[in-house]
Amino acid sequence: MLESLYSSEYDEPNTSIILKAKFYERKSNIVYTKLMNKLSNSEAIILNKTKLERTLRLENHATSIRIQKNRISIENLEKELEFENGISSKKKSPI
Repeated sequence: MLESLYSSEYDEPNTSIILKAKFYERKSNIVYTKLMNKLSNSEAIILNKTKLERTLRLENHATSIRIQKNRISIENLEKELEFENGISSKKKSPI
């Protein structure tokens, strides 16, 4: 790929060194700019994924807390129901 970028009429033996240097400098700047754009895009993608990961972890934590609270509520309701059933069965027994 780089060979195709740098091959041109400036490769002729009678072209001045200054023209060749300017040509290669322009080509190098083009390659540098493209690489920097790709790097910038990659950094933006990584940043977005990092933010998404952080958000998902927070949501997961909040969901885990809600699930734990629901389990505790269910256990308390089951105990309450057992207690009420125990009282009502004692009222019904003729002993």
